Amino acid sequence: MSVKYKIKGHETFAIREGWLNKGIAAVYDNPKVFQQNSGADALGVGTNMAKAIRYWMRTAGLLENRKDGVYLTELGKLIYEKDCYIEDRMTLWIIHSNIAANKELATVWYLFFNASALKEFTKDILYVEITRMLELYTEKEELSVRSISDDCNVLLHMYTDRKEENDDPEEKRKSPFAELGLLKREGKHYKKTTPKLNHLHPSIFWYVLKNMFMESRELNIRNIIEDENSPGRLMHLGRIEVNHYLDILEEEDIITVNRTAGLDMVYEKKKVDSLEILRQYYSTGRRINNEQHDYHR
Repeated sequence: MSVKYKIKGHETFAIREGWLNKGIAAVYDNPKVFQQNSGADALGVGTNMAKAIRYWMRTAGLLENRKDGVYLTELGKLIYEKDCYIEDRMTLWIIHSNIAANKELATVWYLFFNASALKEFTKDILYVEITRMLELYTEKEELSVRSISDDCNVLLHMYTDRKEENDDPEEKRKSPFAELGLLKREGKHYKKTTPKLNHLHPSIFWYVLKNMFMESRELNIRNIIEDENSPGRLMHLGRIEVNHYLDILEEEDIITVNRTAGLDMVYEKKKVDSLEILRQYYSTGRRINNEQHDYHR
């Protein structure tokens, strides 16, 4: 059976500032918004940009397609209600983790965060690595060179603060995801980076960890660092950072950690679904061991 994958669904556009909140509001007001000129008129952008907004919203789990139109998912509704302008960094982390874990709609993102061993690289090296992984994953030897190159360009643009000399200062080309601190660019070289602890709220660690607990009732700390769609993979966290957040969640009576005799096992203690984790975050003033930290923008 062939695997499902997608490359270049974004029309060569990374997510720009204001796009997702504009799309969420438009879908909330009108489920048929994308049926008229691909939504370009309603969103106030070009046709290809409107298609990109729809793609990114679906890839992030914010909307779902139905026969009579598109509708916000429960996650989309929650963000519309609690952070409609996407001003909270936690919301960006949620969207990022959903995109990076979506192997069917954002295959290059999934491979980059979950499978690539690259730490420091150039754009050319990234292209070669992504091509190799795509060929293995899809079992296809002939993939579009242009599409893979476009995916690599958009991924790098999405997570780095790319500013060109001829950029119009009035045009919001910068992607808000650059502030997550997952990639750093120095000239033609890029480096995977670990985000600052005060930029990463424990609730997003719990949210990603909860998705892992859906597959297993107990997890080894090594799994939490190295497995696909783990906090370690999706957020570039090493053992020190993972143990930091595990300790916070244990203090909050959410999990139990057993490090005796080298077991390094983690057990779920507080039974809530992943959406409830986000509801609690938005409704309780973002309090989970929150003292002296700046988790917001």
